[in-house]
Amino acid sequence: MKKCLLWMLLVSIILLTGCDFGGLSFNQAKHQRSEQHYFPMAGIEAIDVDTLFGAINIEGSDTKEASIEAKITTHAPTAEEAQQIAEQTKIKIEPSNMTLNIYLQKPELKNNRSVGVSFTIRLPKDTAVKANTSYGPIHVSNITKGVQANSSFAVISCNGITGPVDVHTSYGNISFSDIVSDSIKGKTSFSSIKCEDVSGPVDLVTSYGHIKCDNLTTDKINARSSFGNINIDCSDKTKDTVQAYVKTSYGNIRFNAPPNYAGALEANTSYGDIDSDLAVTVKDKFDKDKLVGTVGNGSGNLKLNTSFGSIRIK
Repeated sequence: MKKCLLWMLLVSIILLTGCDFGGLSFNQAKHQRSEQHYFPMAGIEAIDVDTLFGAINIEGSDTKEASIEAKITTHAPTAEEAQQIAEQTKIKIEPSNMTLNIYLQKPELKNNRSVGVSFTIRLPKDTAVKANTSYGPIHVSNITKGVQANSSFAVISCNGITGPVDVHTSYGNISFSDIVSDSIKGKTSFSSIKCEDVSGPVDLVTSYGHIKCDNLTTDKINARSSFGNINIDCSDKTKDTVQAYVKTSYGNIRFNAPPNYAGALEANTSYGDIDSDLAVTVKDKFDKDKLVGTVGNGSGNLKLNTSFGSIRIK
């Protein structure tokens, strides 16, 4: 755990100082410049945005072209060198196989020099989105063809999305809202995941963080955390045959089942209590740390497991 905290502290220093892995940028000169580009989207079905240090903000709209704003930030020992690095950094916009690729081309950097590029992009909403950054947040909204996003040390949020969603980050929260999809995947290691007004099967995984889903409409739930609470609130529209696997090692579980749930129920805890409002026909006996039985006659399946925490079922 101490190693983890030290690593996170180092990452925070990197982010705050704008350093590259070539060396720390303490007391460095800084230069910024912006570019604005427009690209017709006829024949383009997807966009692939790639940066290392910088945020990515993508919004879909009723337009026929992509508006791309790039903010370039550089650090160097002198102001003159920082400006020179910024001028040598090029934004590349290249179509290939119906995909618009956007990335930066930077000069070779010595120690204690760095380049970061943040993108703000507005494009047709029926464009599939792929976005990658290591040190910066990703925000995507109003897209109807799905989102794939990856960051290592920042948050990822998706709002107003139709189509498959697959996002990964290591040190940042994930938030989903107003999503309709047949596949919703979110994975982070040291942060939390939040879903609100989401419709579709969810696969949510974190190691050190909470998972919270409000008004979830689904037929399949996979939610796992090692150190965190898990709260699942199924909407009235969730199928009564929902399949749910919810597991945490150190945390409480709160599961609000759909009103007419029917199927199997298995809840287990090692150190905690189990409380259920459902009309459960218990197999064998009901222990305070184990509940196995059925609710009505149906093909639903609820499996809820924690080692150190309580389980509440409604």
